[in-house]
This record gives sequence, C-alpha cells and structure tokens, in this order.
Amino acid sequence: MSGSRLTGALAGGIILFDGMYLVDSHYAVIDIVYLTCAAISYLLFFKFVQTPDSAARRRILPWIGLTLGLTLASKLYIPAITFLLVVGFILYVLLKERPVPVPVVAPPTPPEPKAPPPPAAKSKKSKQQGLTPTAIQPVGIDLYDTTSTISIALICIVVGALLFFSGATAGYIVLTIVAVLALRVGEILWRRGTLIAVKATEMPLRFADLLEARTVGAFVLIGAVASITYIAVWIPHYYLGWWGGISDLFSYYKDVVWYEKSVSSATHPYASPWWSWPLMLRPIAYWQNFPKTGSVQTVWGGGNPVLWWGALTAITITAVQAIERPNVTRAFLVTGYLSYLLIWAWIGRTLFLYHYMASVYFGYLALAILLSECFKDRAEPWEHLALLLTMTPVFFLGLPPTWAWLAFIAVVAAYVFLLLSTPYAGRYVASVYVTVALILFVYYFPIWVGIPISRDGYYARMWLQAGGLRNWI
Repeated sequence: MSGSRLTGALAGGIILFDGMYLVDSHYAVIDIVYLTCAAISYLLFFKFVQTPDSAARRRILPWIGLTLGLTLASKLYIPAITFLLVVGFILYVLLKERPVPVPVVAPPTPPEPKAPPPPAAKSKKSKQQGLTPTAIQPVGIDLYDTTSTISIALICIVVGALLFFSGATAGYIVLTIVAVLALRVGEILWRRGTLIAVKATEMPLRFADLLEARTVGAFVLIGAVASITYIAVWIPHYYLGWWGGISDLFSYYKDVVWYEKSVSSATHPYASPWWSWPLMLRPIAYWQNFPKTGSVQTVWGGGNPVLWWGALTAITITAVQAIERPNVTRAFLVTGYLSYLLIWAWIGRTLFLYHYMASVYFGYLALAILLSECFKDRAEPWEHLALLLTMTPVFFLGLPPTWAWLAFIAVVAAYVFLLLSTPYAGRYVASVYVTVALILFVYYFPIWVGIPISRDGYYARMWLQAGGLRNWI
C-alpha cells in the first residue's frame, strides 16, 4: 500500500493493540472471519496495483476472486461492499493505465519568412532554470486554503463533542478552541514558501472504456472465481444431507431477510446508532461476572480509546490529502471507510459497535500511514497537532483534572520546543502517540479478556458513565 515496512509494522501493531479486534478474534465472532478475508483481498489488490508485469497481474486476479468469494460466503450483506470496492478499484486502475492514443498531426506548412522580432528581456530566474517565459511554473500553495481549514474544524468539533458528551466543563471546551488556533498557525508557518507542481493533464474516463478487453476480462475472471468459491463453501451442506438442491440456498437467504425484518423494531441496552461509532460512545459487554463482593470480571467489547479516536482523525486527514494530492491509496482508504459506515445509515435493525469494525479498519490503516509520515518527519505541523488534540480526551477522561492539565501542558510544551529548535517534532508526536496506545492496551487488557480486577478498577476504566448512549458500562 505505502511501500514502507514501518507503515506495515504500525498497522499490524494497531490491530494487535485494539480491544475490539482482540475480543472478536479471541471468541471467534463471525465478523472477524469476513474482516480477515477482506483484509487479504485488500493486500492482493495493492499487490496487483504495484505489479507492472501483465502476466504477473493475471496470476493475482484469481487469488483476489478466491478471497472475495470467501468473504461473500462468510456474511452476505456487508462483504458485498468489499466485492464492489475491490473490483471497482481494479477496474479504475486498469482504466487509468490504458495507453494514451497519439493523434496523427499533418506536417506543418513552412511559414513565410518574417523579420526577426526585437529581443525580449528574460528574467534571471528563467535563465537559471532554463525555462522560457511561457513554460509552466510551480504554483505556490495557498496559505489560507479552505480544505485543511474545514478538516481542522471538523476534528476539533468531534473532540469538543466527545468532551461535551462526557460531561466536561466549559474550560475543556475552550481548550479545543485554543487548539484550533494553534493548528491553523502551525499549518500556515509550515506551508509558507512551499511549492507544488502543476497537475499533469489526464485523459477523461469514458463509459465505453469499461468494455475494453482488459477490464472485461479482469471482471469476468474475478467474478467467476468468486462465484465458484462461494458455491463451493456450501458443498458440505449438500454432502451432509442438510440441503437437497439449489433452492435450499435461496431459502437460506429468505430466512436471513426474514430475520432482519423480525429484529427491525427490537431494542437492546447495548445498541447504538451508526453515527456514534467513531466516538465509541456505547461499547458492548459480551460477558460479565459481578458478585456482591470481591473482584469482578467482564469481556468488554470496546476499542483502544486513543487508537479508535485516532482512526477518525487519520481518515479525516487522509480525505484532505486525497483532495489536495489524490492517489489510489488515499482514495481507496476514504472510499472504503465511508462505504462501510454509510451502508448502515438506512438499515433499521438493531445496530452495535462491532458493525463499525470494517470501517475502522481503514481508519487504522490511515493512522498507520500518518504515524509513519510523522516518524519520517514528512507530516505537516497541523497534522502533528491534530494527533495531539486526539489525545486530549485521554488525558482529561482518564486522569484527575490536575494531572490531566499537567500531562497536556507537558506534551504540548515539549512539542513546541522541538518544533522550533529541532527537525524531530513529528517523530516526537508519533512516539508519544504510540506510547499512549501501549499504556492503554495494558490498562484495558484485563477487561478485554476477562481477568479478575477490583470493582473500583473496573469503574475507573469506564470513562463515560452518563447513562443512555454515553455509557461504557
């Protein structure tokens, strides 16, 4: 995806240190099956994109079809998004790589001789760069562009909303306004004097291009292998005598639709609307053992807070970068995240936080890329500060007020010092972020795997206890 081993290591570590993926893997929840198959299909897709040889690409396509067939067979509705996402981007890549036709131009007629024009004065800069006055010159970045301003505002609104929902005082909310100003000032200082190149002209995509041999062949090959794999998964049902014909497969889907309709009006104490999942307002208790006295046990279906909230920050930054500097990776991550999230907007049945796992996976990949860019000191200051701002709820929800302010001031002061005096500010931000994630993993690990802990320790980990939707208990 990014060609960086550091990014791959960070992505694997983020998944490993997230509680929701740990719990679902530990107890073999069905969602982890299609998530794993889908992740393999993403890996093969980027392997396809990065392979220049056509013959090698053709050998990758059947494996993509195999993983997509397994994904569809594990769960029908949401894996359909996986199929459309991967196949759609494969077709898009093939269309973008189609050869550009070279127009045949008739030889020009020799011009009539004219008197030489008077010599034009050339600028010193044009002479040094060997450019003519009509050559395309780099364009300076607008220091006050609206895309990053909107992204910063959205990030701060989300963090402010999280603090508000948790019952934070007005002082904490004001802190987000100060962070907005700091983010904007840091961005302007970074962007000053930076140049970007003019975007190259590309051929427009046409619908007729979808009927080319390469695109049709890729679609048919992936679809055929996926269909064969999908049907093969159900062979044990026929072999064991559970099903007698293909009609039983359709009856199975009829029963699935019936079940979905039967629970459309049901309620559940751990249910949560789709729009609340990025904030992790209502996790799930898979199992609890609360005796009247002594230690308690629980299997808590919630994520690592700083990673979960960081996924939203990272995907927002990736969306901004996709607008300013589009590429396949950014477009794939943003499209995948939004597709898996918005599909639940019109589903009326009872929904739970684990339905967000397919979407947050893309947020975790974006977070790994962002942290890697910080480690390599390639990220901009406003992106550094966005990550620091994401850690703010961790300080103020997980620590006493005095310690929270001291930790926040110390982290921000160290960052400002490093930003002004060294080139390692990004590396500092990434290191602090990873350290906080590791600390929270150790802190929440007992309630992810059901280790006995004290009653006070359990409630100390339940940062949101407002009741209703804002409740981790």
